[in-house]
Amino acid sequence: MSQKSIDLFIDAIRKGGAERVCVNYANYLVDNGYKVRIILFRVYEDSYIDLLDDRIDVIYLHCHNASSMIKKNKSNKLYFC
Repeated sequence: MSQKSIDLFIDAIRKGGAERVCVNYANYLVDNGYKVRIILFRVYEDSYIDLLDDRIDVIYLHCHNASSMIKKNKSNKLYFC
């Protein structure tokens, strides 16, 4: 049986409520056997990145808007539904 995987997409993991929920959810999923990737628009110094489990892959798109995200999406071969 193959391992289940999930990609979580969020603007950034700055210190805030939704961002903390994303980190907690990702850690919960990886503890329950999922392969987890978090895809971020951008990176900030004041973030919760250090609270993520080491088994979680983090992809930084380094973009500021949706059109630049689409260009980077094609080069990273990420597919969103």
